[in-house]
Amino acid sequence: MSEREVLLRTEGLTVRFPVKREKLFERRKYVHAVTEASIGIFKGEIFGLVGESGCGKSTFANATLGFIPPNEGKVYFCGELLDTKNKRSFRRQRMHMQKIFQDPSTSLSPRFTVEQAIAEPMIIRGGFTDAERRKRIGEMLSLIGLCESDMFRYVTEFSGGQKQRIAIARALIMHPDYIVCDEPVSALDVSVHAQILNLLKDLGERFGLTYLFISHNLAAVRKLCDRIAIMYLGHIVEYGDTAEIFAHPMHPYTKALISAVLTVDTEDNTGRMLLKGEIASPIDLPGGCVFSPRCPFACDKCRNYVCALTEIGDSHFAACPRALKGEIAL
Repeated sequence: MSEREVLLRTEGLTVRFPVKREKLFERRKYVHAVTEASIGIFKGEIFGLVGESGCGKSTFANATLGFIPPNEGKVYFCGELLDTKNKRSFRRQRMHMQKIFQDPSTSLSPRFTVEQAIAEPMIIRGGFTDAERRKRIGEMLSLIGLCESDMFRYVTEFSGGQKQRIAIARALIMHPDYIVCDEPVSALDVSVHAQILNLLKDLGERFGLTYLFISHNLAAVRKLCDRIAIMYLGHIVEYGDTAEIFAHPMHPYTKALISAVLTVDTEDNTGRMLLKGEIASPIDLPGGCVFSPRCPFACDKCRNYVCALTEIGDSHFAACPRALKGEIAL
């Protein structure tokens, strides 16, 4: 790990959800949402989390916020254990965390004016007069590209992109240190994607924010994120510097994802790596490497060997022993 200050760190983070029994004495089954995820997020960086739908990205993010207590493993925030059972300590830590949800139309109450929506965290925290709240909200509206007079309008009067700006203002109004962006542009028109992403980046630099950025858009991740982690069936299979991973992907799943990125470069001869088969059930995970049923390079030892993240370079980790040993060419 680099000497940079680590804001948030997970050690063997594991989250399982019990499945309802169909028969009275049936053995309890679990959805293995996140399995032994160990990563570190540096202060002031944008850390991307990438993977297919249902791979556990949002569950991992919610666990780092304390929304979901882990079954195993630990989460550390600013070097201190995030303990949801210690209410006083957890409340103090959560004051420095926020989340921007995917769909602003559902995360913002239609009964609220813009002022009420943005002021909600300030009211919960307490200690502000009406004049102080209104002044801070007016300043924040200017930063997100809206007018101060917009605070008296209802959130339903705005477009999807404007609503997401309001949601961003609400998340930043108390100047948190750590913000989870759970696919913040996927519910918006393509025409406003770049605007919202640039806004997040500008505000992050202005306030020294740390983002956990969840997205399916690898082109946006490549442009926005300093480092990324690739998740498959709840397992982190590769993570490190964004430019390094895009230039030299080590895990076959990472290679397949990157090869699927659309490009307008007619001279790009990068071959598309197609995956066969279906994603295994998170209730009944395959033995050994969880990616082995779909991996074109899998062999018998892959199906019997539990792959662990191994450092292959300067803060570049991957969980594919065959690739690490140079047995396969990606």
